[in-house]
Amino acid sequence: MTARHDLLDPSHGRWHITLSPPNPSHALVTGLNSQLLFVATAFVVAAGILLLVRPRMRRAMIPTEIGQSLPSPKPSAEPCSQPGCREQTGWTCGYREKTGQRCGSTWCSKHITEVRGATYCRRHAAIAKTLDQTEGSIFEVKSQPSLEDRAVPLLELLRQDLGPDLTQLLAEVAAGHPAVVVAGQKSIQEVQSEGERIAWQVSWGLHTTRGYLLRLAIRVGVPEPPVVQAIVANEMVFQSVPYWITRRLTGEAPLASDHLAFHADFMQAVQEAVRDKLPDVMSQLEFESERFGSTTVRRY
Repeated sequence: MTARHDLLDPSHGRWHITLSPPNPSHALVTGLNSQLLFVATAFVVAAGILLLVRPRMRRAMIPTEIGQSLPSPKPSAEPCSQPGCREQTGWTCGYREKTGQRCGSTWCSKHITEVRGATYCRRHAAIAKTLDQTEGSIFEVKSQPSLEDRAVPLLELLRQDLGPDLTQLLAEVAAGHPAVVVAGQKSIQEVQSEGERIAWQVSWGLHTTRGYLLRLAIRVGVPEPPVVQAIVANEMVFQSVPYWITRRLTGEAPLASDHLAFHADFMQAVQEAVRDKLPDVMSQLEFESERFGSTTVRRY
């Protein structure tokens, strides 16, 4: 039964309570609402658990998807693939592309690389690290690189070589502007055109809380021979096949100075482009200061 408490008798100062029979339809609706609330709550909890667990599960699967298990105590009796190495035993690179074809090259303990419990040659180790770093992120690589893709290892080499100088260049531009932050991308990403992968790149930039002021990128094309590009503010300012690779293609022996010369030419082109873009950066900063005032920027 339900009670009504909406009538007050002023003469007695008491509530008049009238009783009415229960409403079956009201009870049914209440029961359905409770069931729907329970189902909705369970769904939200399950979705939250899945979002937390799924990336970890997928990352844990990477070694078994693209590689093999840790090397056994007894390596195979195969010579090392490293030129000039005399080791006659080694472990097999377990990288495989989406067709199922494996690398299959053999490397001794000095030249084999381990990534999350799987063994790889140096070239495919760079690819495995990239897949591991981007797994579950917005930069996740949807299609594994082919066995012959040399762009990823080359890009990783260039990032290690050029990254510190690019970061320093941006830091010099940002000096004296506390609202400007220098940021570097932690993983490389695909560059696609009409649904086809054409290159890989890694980028750095200057930004405020309002957005990016300037971006730099190293881009390496997938087709052979690999063409390296420097991108500044979405414009290509440098393009060349690395000098040591060009020599090998022509049958010449690479020179020890090839890496230094390529580094110098790349950085010179980027520095000149940044100087050209500097007035635009300062103009944007001035506009933001006048329009929005000073802002507090989170430091990393």
